[in-house]
Amino acid sequence: QQYAWGKIGSNSEVARLLASSDPLAQIAEDKPYAELWMGTHPRGDAKILDNRISQKTLSQWIAENQDSLGSKVKDTFNGNLPFLFKVLSVETPLSIQAHPNKELAEKLHLQAPQHYPDANHKPEMAIALTPFQGLCGFRPVEEIVTFLKTAAGNNMEDIFGELLLQLHQQYPGDIGCFAIYFLNLLTLKPGEAMFLEANVPHAYLKGGPWLCR
Repeated sequence: QQYAWGKIGSNSEVARLLASSDPLAQIAEDKPYAELWMGTHPRGDAKILDNRISQKTLSQWIAENQDSLGSKVKDTFNGNLPFLFKVLSVETPLSIQAHPNKELAEKLHLQAPQHYPDANHKPEMAIALTPFQGLCGFRPVEEIVTFLKTAAGNNMEDIFGELLLQLHQQYPGDIGCFAIYFLNLLTLKPGEAMFLEANVPHAYLKGGPWLCR
C-alpha cells in the first residue's frame, strides 16, 4: 500500500521486504511504500507465487484447506483467517484513529460496506522492528492538566515542544498536533510492543512496526 505517509523508495522497510520476496518487484525511488499486507483482506488478498500451488491467493488456498485454521478458529470465524498481518514504514504521522468493537464493526459493515469492507473488529498488536514512536490511549487527567498549565505559561521546551513543532511543520494548522498532550506518547525499541484494543484512540508517528490486527 503506497499511502502518502510511508517512507520513500528503498528507504522504506516495506519496499525492501517487497523486493526481497518478489524478484520481479521494481522499487520506485520517488514513491512511498507504507504498508505490506499478509492476509486475506478484500483490498489486499496475499498472492501465492509458488507455481506448484494451484490457488493464486491466500483466501483461495484457505477456502480449500480449511483444516489449516484449526477447528476452533474455523468454527468461530466461519472458515476465515481472523487477522491481518502488516508491516508499516512510517515517515510522517498517521491520523488519530479508534477502531470499532465487533458489534459496531458489523453494524458499520451493513450500513456502508464501501467504507467498511469487512465486519471484523480491529484490535491491534504493534511490535517495533525499528525505533518506533506512537500515541496510545488517554493520559491520566493529572498529566493533561499539568501540560495545559505549563503551556499556558509558554514554557514549551519541557513538554515535547520540539515534537509539537515537528508535527506543526508536517501538518500546519492541524489541531490534532496537540494530541501529544492528551494521549500517551510511547517510544518503542526494536522488539518492544504495544496493544491497542477497540475504541482506544491512537496514532503512529514514526518508525516501522509489525502490526497484527
